[in-house]
Amino acid sequence: MATTSTYAEPTVMWRLRHKDGRVANAIIVPQGVRAYAAWFILGHLEQGRHCATWHDAVTWIEQVRLTLKTSGWKPRRQSSI
Repeated sequence: MATTSTYAEPTVMWRLRHKDGRVANAIIVPQGVRAYAAWFILGHLEQGRHCATWHDAVTWIEQVRLTLKTSGWKPRRQSSI
């Protein structure tokens, strides 16, 4: 029996930390062939947009990450459990 993918959960694309202690993260939420991308600082929505394709969402959220990187944001280290 063939099944189709029904995955539609938000996916964290990146987590960043600023030297002043702030944290930021970005998510992409699949919506069929479309996607919603958003980024947050300290859990508060900074900006989000509906994208025509997943590729558009990934491209946009990567541009945001690169912009933040030039402003002193660095990858957030993940703690081991």
